[in-house]
Amino acid sequence: MALQRHSPLKRKFDRAIRWMLESGLIRRWFLESLRLSRKANEQKNDSLDTSSSEEDPSPSSGVIPLSIDHMQGAFLVFVFGNVFAVLVFLLENCCRRRAKDNEDFNLSFSGSKGKRPKIMSNM
Repeated sequence: MALQRHSPLKRKFDRAIRWMLESGLIRRWFLESLRLSRKANEQKNDSLDTSSSEEDPSPSSGVIPLSIDHMQGAFLVFVFGNVFAVLVFLLENCCRRRAKDNEDFNLSFSGSKGKRPKIMSNM
């Protein structure tokens, strides 16, 4: 688990993980995943033996190899997020330059830093 060194949640996570280890849950989950993997491999081998012309595994086996089509949504979110980040970065730089140019213009026009010249009326 990726937690900061002195995080207040670290002790709670450590206790929960220790409890799972001591109760045997992690070992049970590991053995169950091995059993399911072995079963999926057997089904795959059986389907290859019965129909060698079919290259894709049957959807009933529950194991479908991922392709680019499956990951297309994640790639699109990643690309659009990066494009949006670059646009925001450019907008921030543009606004910062415009604010800096306005500040330089105001300083050079007034002759004093931050003070406006007083206008006197003859009334």
